[in-house]
Amino acid sequence: MRNEIIFSWPDGSGRYVLIEGHVWDFLFSHAQTKSNPAEAGGILLGHRAGGHIHVISATGPLPNDKRARLRFDRLDTGHQKAARDAWASSGGTVDYVGDWHTHPQSVPTPSSKDHVEWKKLTKALPSSHLFAIVGSSGNSFWLGCGANLQEILPLTRG
Repeated sequence: MRNEIIFSWPDGSGRYVLIEGHVWDFLFSHAQTKSNPAEAGGILLGHRAGGHIHVISATGPLPNDKRARLRFDRLDTGHQKAARDAWASSGGTVDYVGDWHTHPQSVPTPSSKDHVEWKKLTKALPSSHLFAIVGSSGNSFWLGCGANLQEILPLTRG
């Protein structure tokens, strides 16, 4: 298992994103490292504190999601149920903090569809969200808040 990963907020504010090692391993277990696997994805769940985001769990692809080599559409209501259940069982401290999916690229970059969807979410939701793309040998993490979307880079990696 990898250690936790810490990302610095790109605005120099000192805020950070922390991803637990078991979540990191779960995301990378879905990396498209073979020749024809379908994209995978889900939601990220965690805590918010003083502008920081702490990712403690994630959902994976579920039966009613639409998956193809170059596409993932999160359609299964199980993702929303997982978020509601986490909120209820934590007394309102664990919440939806973002989305993740894979790309069949070594070092992934967001597609135009990714940018459109993320901007819709950041405009609709008042708090910052993390958008992660898992590649076959790299990763790409983006933070969105309001109409603003910025790439973030890891501070540490276990």
